[in-house]
Amino acid sequence: METDMNWNVIESNWKQFTDVVKEQWSKLSDDQLQSIAGRRDRLGAQIKETYGVSEEEAEAQLQRFETSNITYKGAIKARTYARITSAEADYMIARTECGTRAGAEKDLCMRDAASKQAKTIGDAIANKDAVEARTQVGQVSLDAQLPA
Repeated sequence: METDMNWNVIESNWKQFTDVVKEQWSKLSDDQLQSIAGRRDRLGAQIKETYGVSEEEAEAQLQRFETSNITYKGAIKARTYARITSAEADYMIARTECGTRAGAEKDLCMRDAASKQAKTIGDAIANKDAVEARTQVGQVSLDAQLPA
């Protein structure tokens, strides 16, 4: 799973990431960061406990953290993955917020959240497809220019 692979980068470089983690979650103490020791599950539990958020909200925050702090080296596939993961995190947060509403207001909120998620994912995939098509056309054009 790509998330596991991404977290391995964070876990193996935990000391370098603690400052970034502290910026993201300033309420976490140095002792908490040390006890987390780079483990994703422990960080999620500390976020949930320290900030009083749901498990879904903590997971969404972790996904956002991962996508904004992993270097993808410009690969279109990786950028697309990051955009989709971010859209899923936004949807999880919105779903939690919608859960506090009732009736038609809740239904409208859920539809709006799902619509935003679908649009963002669709845009990410369309962008990836467009870049791949341009790359393929560029390669065909280069092939046509090469002497036989």
